Amino acid sequence: MQRSESEVASGAATVTDASRLLGQIVGAVDALNVKIQAISAAAQQMNASTLEVLSVVESVNELADENAGSAERVSAATEVQAGEIRLIADDADSLSQLSGELHALVKRFQV
Repeated sequence: MQRSESEVASGAATVTDASRLLGQIVGAVDALNVKIQAISAAAQQMNASTLEVLSVVESVNELADENAGSAERVSAATEVQAGEIRLIADDADSLSQLSGELHALVKRFQV
């Protein structure tokens, strides 16, 4: 009978230890679950931030394309203006020559 009591006491101690260990396992699983949820939330936030960065990069790219187009138009307009300025300079030279010739002709008629 004593042996049976001893075995029952030993079995009860084993059950108590197993229950304590299962409690620790449940606690560890709960803590792990909290960490997994935190990682998931951080990943979602990172995804949202990545989408925002992508949007900004696309906007910058569009602005760069617009600026490149504007720069090309300004460059073309500058070339046209430079050509016009050369024509004006040539015309000014011609007018200067004609003015000199006219001055010389007018001097001939002066008494």
